[in-house]
Amino acid sequence: MSNFNIRKINDRISFETSFRNEPGGFVHSATLFIDNERMTRQHCHWGNRTWEAYPFQAVMKKCFKTLIERTKDAAKIAEYTQMLNLLGD
Repeated sequence: MSNFNIRKINDRISFETSFRNEPGGFVHSATLFIDNERMTRQHCHWGNRTWEAYPFQAVMKKCFKTLIERTKDAAKIAEYTQMLNLLGD
């Protein structure tokens, strides 16, 4: 079973999120879009339940962290870090 949703953070940032059941747990997936451009897609596997403040928080943060790790431009790193901070703790 899969479920797809669009989660709009602001005018520039949105995520396409989904979940699917798997043996031994379930998977949250998220695709990050900035200015309607696909930036990265990440997954988190959960065995039982999540300990997130809101659904898909961990995988959405993972998208930004991966993007930051792959970026060499200091200005972009600062911009992506500010965007990551919008997702909360």
